[in-house]
Amino acid sequence: MMQGGSWFDTLVQFGLRVLGSDPHLQALSKLALIEMLGQMQGDPAHLRGLPPNLKQLLEVLIQERNRKVLGDLKTELHKKPGPASVALFYGTGHMPDLEEGLWRQLKFVPAEQVWYTAVSVDLARSGIMPAERQFIHTLIKSELEQLQARP
Repeated sequence: MMQGGSWFDTLVQFGLRVLGSDPHLQALSKLALIEMLGQMQGDPAHLRGLPPNLKQLLEVLIQERNRKVLGDLKTELHKKPGPASVALFYGTGHMPDLEEGLWRQLKFVPAEQVWYTAVSVDLARSGIMPAERQFIHTLIKSELEQLQARP
C-alpha cells in the first residue's frame, strides 16, 4: 500500500500537502501528537490493544534502533578511554528500553535526566480555540482508552 504510485500513497501524499499548506492544520496535528504522547506517557508499550502488526512495527522501530545506538556507543567506547558520562538524545518512546540496555550491557547508571521540548504549539499564535483544544484532548483520550480496553 505504501509503495510509490499506489492509490494509498497518492492519498497520503495529498493529505500531507494539505496539512503542510495550512499553519492551523499543522498546529492541530502537532497538538494531537503532543496529546497522544502525553497520555500514553511517551511509551507505546502502554497500549495493550494495538493490532499485532502495529505493535511489532513499534517494537522494531524502538528496540532495533536502540540496539543500533548501543552498538555504536560500544564501538566508540572501545576507540578511546571510557568517558565519565554519556549523554544520549532520543525520543521518549525509546528511553525505557534504552536505559535498560545501557544498564544491562554497559553497566551505566543514570545520573540525571534532562528533557527538551521537541514539539510545541503556541495555541494563541496558531489560532487554536479552547474548544478545538478540548476536542483533541477528548478525542485522543477516548481513542487511547478504547485501545486499552481491547484484549
